[in-house]
Amino acid sequence: MQNITQIHALNFGYSQKLSHNNLQQFVKVIVERLGADALLTPGEIVRDFIRILNILHQNTGHLEKLSK
Repeated sequence: MQNITQIHALNFGYSQKLSHNNLQQFVKVIVERLGADALLTPGEIVRDFIRILNILHQNTGHLEKLSK
């Protein structure tokens, strides 16, 4: 997840501000979703994570709140 975050930041020209704790929280939420035990794949995790990075990038104020 850290590498994906760094690549996303490099591609879109911003400094990566998500903490290790933010990444752990994301994984925890994804794993606890209904049906995750049967339907969760690495590809789905990556796809969901990139979607969140895109949303946070488009709404930079929210990203700054997360990093505090």
